[in-house]
Amino acid sequence: MVQFGFFVQICFLAIMTLTCAKEYKYAIDLAIEGSPSAFKCLYLKGYTTVFFEAYNPKNGGTLNPNLIPNMKNSAAAGLKMEAYVSPATADKTGAAQFDAAYNYMSASGFKVSNIWLKITLPINWSSDVQHNIALIQSFVDQAKSKGVFVGIFTNWYDWQQITGSYTGFSSLRLWYWNQGPNVESVASFDDFQPFGGWSAPALKQFSFNQALCELTVNRDVY
Repeated sequence: MVQFGFFVQICFLAIMTLTCAKEYKYAIDLAIEGSPSAFKCLYLKGYTTVFFEAYNPKNGGTLNPNLIPNMKNSAAAGLKMEAYVSPATADKTGAAQFDAAYNYMSASGFKVSNIWLKITLPINWSSDVQHNIALIQSFVDQAKSKGVFVGIFTNWYDWQQITGSYTGFSSLRLWYWNQGPNVESVASFDDFQPFGGWSAPALKQFSFNQALCELTVNRDVY
């Protein structure tokens, strides 16, 4: 897998003044299977990166069978890629779910240097925030033991409900979301408000369930 920077700082020198501006890049995330032509279409439209679901909570936790075909098609199209895990929250540890995703990708020939953990949908998590924090910590610790960087996908409300606004993971990269069904928010970090110890994000999901290149995707900026 390709590790990449999350934004480029473009600076130019005006008379007596140094000004810097952020240049955002566009990405998508998805769980469904995409064809080679769909990923080529994304590349030609200027998208740079795809975030794929590797693992989801169905049936108590299972690998996504679309992951490896998607990664192969994405690589062939010239896109960068990373993976995310939507964990089962009852019986399996975070470490076991990390291992399942990591081993699946590694056995298929993909180098895993980064992975994201989705902390969303409070209704699917325990009401015991300590249980939830322990699951996240188990995932993070196992990833670190393999030399893999972890990022957290969440927003202020999900994080408050699931972890009680815990600040112990604020050293990890943050991918936050802010949008409603079929409604886009601003394609920048301008709406970000600090939470959970995070003072700045690395990535934002700003659009949900949008039709693009014969796919239904979520759109992101970094």
